[in-house]
Amino acid sequence: MGGSADNEAQALSKGAAADASAPSEHAPPSPALHAASKPSSIPAAFHRGPVAALENDLRQSMSQTLRDIDTSLIDPSPFSDRLAITEDDIQDLRDSIERSGLRVPILLRPNTDKPGRFIIVYGRRRLEALKSLGMPARALVRDMSDVDSVLAQGQENNARLDPSFIEKALFAASLEGAGYESRVIQDALNVNKTYLSHMRRVVTNVPDAVIRQIGSAQGVGWKKWHEAVDLIVKGGVDPEVPADFFDNATDRDARFAAWLEHLRKLERQKRHKPQPTEKIAERCVRPVTLRDGRTRIGEVRRNGGAVHLCTDPREMEFSRWLDANGEELLARLYDEFAEQSRS
Repeated sequence: MGGSADNEAQALSKGAAADASAPSEHAPPSPALHAASKPSSIPAAFHRGPVAALENDLRQSMSQTLRDIDTSLIDPSPFSDRLAITEDDIQDLRDSIERSGLRVPILLRPNTDKPGRFIIVYGRRRLEALKSLGMPARALVRDMSDVDSVLAQGQENNARLDPSFIEKALFAASLEGAGYESRVIQDALNVNKTYLSHMRRVVTNVPDAVIRQIGSAQGVGWKKWHEAVDLIVKGGVDPEVPADFFDNATDRDARFAAWLEHLRKLERQKRHKPQPTEKIAERCVRPVTLRDGRTRIGEVRRNGGAVHLCTDPREMEFSRWLDANGEELLARLYDEFAEQSRS
């Protein structure tokens, strides 16, 4: 059993090392504390990212034994980092386990509320594949605080199989809803404050039902999700769609693309929709005189929505001057109108 455990540990260490070679999109921000758990600090391994954390797990576990745990005794994490796992998501993994067994163990922690049961920290897809095969789960069981568990779950999933933007956003939202501080969430997902803000804006403005209808949309990054949010918030369009809206979409990315195009179409229709205008008297003529009230210099004529300034035929010099300066005068009048409108 000791040799098998060592082999499993080496396999996990090698997998983590391979993940370490991939460049990180964001430098890991400084860790923070979760008030509910009240640890004095975050383990030093997490300061160095997910790979160091996993290697630290392995070093500490050498004195422990990998255990085969009945999958019926394993409870889900209270914080989902994936949308629904489908048959397609685990097919290749299940085939691999069936051929070679589970090469990389899952990480569990004891369920303190239910003695004899465990909570999965990471390895959810592996667990689903094992369940479908009726096999026990090869697992490393470790006592962990809430913060340690969240950090390990988020970082291992980012390193092993990068979740989509919307899956990360939902995971972050669930952690925020449970009271975790932003710095802990940033460390768990290896993102900075700005990126976390992008996630928060999307989850806040896109209905949860629509997100789950679309699914993980692995190929859709934050910019496309933000375009959708801009159409909802700034364009004032309704993001909801009928239940059968996605019936013809071939995959999750296609569902998102169809939904985004639907929002764009609604925004174009709204932008080009004629606005109701105030009803104006069809014709109106008002004479214009000097301050003495006697000398007439012209008239203001209104015909529907158009307004015309007409000089008196006897004021030829004034007519020529107005003709030469009309554009500047009209622009000046408009500036004055705009200033009054703002005040």
